[in-house]
Amino acid sequence: MKIVFDKSEPDILIPCEGTFPYVRGGVSSWIAQLIAGLPQYKFGIVFIGSQRKDYSTKPLYTLSDNLVFMVEIFMFDEEEKPPIEDINGNIEYFEYLEELYNWFRNDNKDEPFPEKIKKL
Repeated sequence: MKIVFDKSEPDILIPCEGTFPYVRGGVSSWIAQLIAGLPQYKFGIVFIGSQRKDYSTKPLYTLSDNLVFMVEIFMFDEEEKPPIEDINGNIEYFEYLEELYNWFRNDNKDEPFPEKIKKL
């Protein structure tokens, strides 16, 4: 995953599966028109594609000023992963999860949803 730019928090986030801004036509055109046509909103896009090499290296659309956030995710590109580290969990939350699991597993439709889990 790569954050292409992060100018501001978007009002509307659009997942773009193999489309805008690296592929022309169809859904990409619709997304470009939507963003440009609603300048009162700040947009963000999350581009999800197969491999970087399958797409244009530069956007094929002029990016509107109200496009304030963009992330690229290429599903099949090798990416350096951060090392796995142990972290300390909160035992109380694990107990809540166990209670929730048991509530679903036992099909307790007659019992109310556990109150303490509602408060999480």
